[in-house]
Amino acid sequence: TYENNYISSWKLYQIGSDSPPENLEDHENIESIIKFSPKGPTVDQLKEWNAYVLDCESEIFVWYGNLSSNTTRRLAREKGKKLMEENSRPSFAVLTKVRQRTEPYIFKEKFIGDWGDAFTDFEFDSEIKGNIAQLE
Repeated sequence: TYENNYISSWKLYQIGSDSPPENLEDHENIESIIKFSPKGPTVDQLKEWNAYVLDCESEIFVWYGNLSSNTTRRLAREKGKKLMEENSRPSFAVLTKVRQRTEPYIFKEKFIGDWGDAFTDFEFDSEIKGNIAQLE
């Protein structure tokens, strides 16, 4: 289907390492391509000590983990800008910077899994029915 072909064209680049660094300044900033399922990348693949670039052809997202170093972030920005300059990129393509815990919906919808948002961490009371504005 169209959606499967679209998702299979994406690339997720990791700037950083697979394990948390002892010291952020000594962090190895290795660029690697992360493999993901045919349904898309998962939220669990994003590690807070790294930065990632998600290339979706007409959209490029640069995601910064809260514990990522300035060097890691700079390298991710440079990777995103470099991808934007490719000749095969559509003229209407956009580059969006995203910080951990402030991800816009358009970014979140690309991932499988639970983002752990505060607004989804509550339970509904199934006993409440009718006009809730009149409840005391």
